[in-house]
Amino acid sequence: SQQDFCERERISRQEFAAMMAVGYACYCTGKVVFGLVADSCGGCSTLLFTLVGSAVLSIVFSFGSGSAAYFIVVYGVLRFTQAAGWVGIVRVVGAWVPSTRHGRVMSFLSLSFLIGDTVVRSILSEVLQAGYSWREVMRFCALGTAVFAVPVVI
Repeated sequence: SQQDFCERERISRQEFAAMMAVGYACYCTGKVVFGLVADSCGGCSTLLFTLVGSAVLSIVFSFGSGSAAYFIVVYGVLRFTQAAGWVGIVRVVGAWVPSTRHGRVMSFLSLSFLIGDTVVRSILSEVLQAGYSWREVMRFCALGTAVFAVPVVI
C-alpha cells in the first residue's frame, strides 16, 4: 500500500503525492510526444519501445531506496515511456484492421485495458499479501512486460 511504501522507503506522503503528480504529467506529455513519434516510426516500433522501456524502467525503479528524488524522476520517465503503449496500439490497429472494424476492435481493446488493469491489480495485491515485497512485484511486472515484447519483435 501507499503507506507501507512511504514507511519502508522513508518518504513522506507529500513526496509520494509529488511522485504520482509527476507521473501523471509525464504520462500526458508522453501521449502527445509519442503520437508524433508513432506517426513517423510506426506502431510496432512505438509499441516495442514502450514494452522494453517499461520493463527496464520498472527494474530501475525497484532498486530505489529512500530517495524521493530518485523515485520521482524514475517514475516520471517510466510513465512517459508507458504513454507510448496506447499510441502504438492505435497505430497497429489502424494498419492491420480494416477501417470497417476499427470501432469494434478499439472498443474491445479499451475494455481489455480496463479489465486487464483490474485483474492485474487483484493478482498483484494477492502477491503482496503473500509476503513479496513491492520490489519483487515491480520485477515480476517487468518480466511480464518483457514477455509481451516478444511477439512484437517476431
